[in-house]
Amino acid sequence: MLHAECFAAALLDRITDPVVRGLPPIGAVDQFVDSTDVLGHPTSAQEAARATTALRRAADRPGGGPSAPTPPV
Repeated sequence: MLHAECFAAALLDRITDPVVRGLPPIGAVDQFVDSTDVLGHPTSAQEAARATTALRRAADRPGGGPSAPTPPV
């Protein structure tokens, strides 16, 4: 989709739940995991999503980024 950022921004603006609104916009687990072994097992997919969310939050903190601690998977 061309200019998907406009569509995503419009959707994000409609989120009212503070917990959901506080999550980093990283996409769905199948956008960053290319493994049927992971995606075929809900627990593994959930752990991959949690790890990716934690890495994104660490990168967004001052001093974060590639050197930020990596959570166990």
